[in-house]
Amino acid sequence: MRGRLLVLMASLFLEGLLLVIFSRMDTPAAAVLALLLFSLFVQASEGAVYGIVPYVVPDSTGAVTGVVGAGGSAGAVLWGFVFLFSGSGFSDSDCFLVIGLAVVALSLLTPLIFLKGGHAALCGRNPLGGPLSREGDGRGAPDTPAFRIR
Repeated sequence: MRGRLLVLMASLFLEGLLLVIFSRMDTPAAAVLALLLFSLFVQASEGAVYGIVPYVVPDSTGAVTGVVGAGGSAGAVLWGFVFLFSGSGFSDSDCFLVIGLAVVALSLLTPLIFLKGGHAALCGRNPLGGPLSREGDGRGAPDTPAFRIR
């Protein structure tokens, strides 16, 4: 799980960084290249998010998937509102810069994600304290008797 969270953080960070780079491009060829690479990391970030979904609430994966999907659509609408400031002292490039910097900043919050069962990006420990042990059936999946806090 730690690897999935780190991949999410890296892909979000590179997504934001490439959007910042795109916002400062002067030539169409360089802008297209930056946008192409940005799109690659957008897709990677989306895949990384859906790779984490089964671990959020294992018994309600479908509901969590629906909330994640709806959140993505709502986020797209909210980011679109940034462009309302375009023309009032901000250029379109400045709007892309603001969005890119926000994505970079929010990607740095990924290590604060703690999932059931003690999964975390930077530490494999339970945030509530105590080491994790695998007992019972040996699977150690979140929310099963095999995954208990000592």
